[in-house]
Amino acid sequence: MTASSDNLAQHDQWEAELIEFMAMPDESIIIQSFVGEPMKTASKPVRARDVAGQVYILKGIQAGRGIFNDQVVAQLGMLLDAPVAQPFIADVDVMLISDPDEPQFLYFKPGLAHASLFIPECEDDRDIRRYQEQPENRGRFARLSLLYGWVGAADRQFIYKKQYPNHVYSVDHGNFFPQGPEWTIEDLIQAPEAMLDPEITKICNFNEIELQGAITALVNLSEQEILQAIARPPTEWSITIKERVAIVDYLVRRRHELIESFVGSISKGGRTQW
Repeated sequence: MTASSDNLAQHDQWEAELIEFMAMPDESIIIQSFVGEPMKTASKPVRARDVAGQVYILKGIQAGRGIFNDQVVAQLGMLLDAPVAQPFIADVDVMLISDPDEPQFLYFKPGLAHASLFIPECEDDRDIRRYQEQPENRGRFARLSLLYGWVGAADRQFIYKKQYPNHVYSVDHGNFFPQGPEWTIEDLIQAPEAMLDPEITKICNFNEIELQGAITALVNLSEQEILQAIARPPTEWSITIKERVAIVDYLVRRRHELIESFVGSISKGGRTQW
């Protein structure tokens, strides 16, 4: 087989596995009520409560393809044990958004939405410098640097716990991947080689030991787990099977690049790219 036919065979295999996983979706959470007003951002997320009383940050399908990015990046972050909010698929009934007494929610389309578990007692702050020297945050930022470099980050948004040790979390990943929610298969193919996130690494100046846990998590990540993460978003979010295969190819390739880069740095006795 030629290299090209090898790639085609691999893509066919991924497509078959994705279709199989997509036929067995995770059970969605049932949203019972909205909490407060819509947030003043482009995607207008809302806080919402499920039937068990748990609170989430919710983005509906009116937010476009960015909710695919949100769901996938958060799921990949969970697999790396990176500090991200746990993602879910949420079911929003039409009756919830058609209450004439609450017209502020009429824009929110019913159906399956992206949900992130709400992390209480936090404050927004995009400044990495603020708490990066806290020992408890060093490993957390290292894993975020790896996650951001792997998927391709833009519009980096952090929240911090208000109380010491001010744990950092990464939120709102709709603008990740090349060109954010507008990414195409061609964008993924033409993306430059993966590297640890330059903004985080420039400020944190990680040493090899601080990065070891994050790299080990990436090494231990299986191809099946990547496929399952890409299969999680519902079909109604308008991401085709060919696009999902392209995302898998992008992630598998960049995973290899990051691992090889780290190993190469160690063998040369340097860590200039970190």
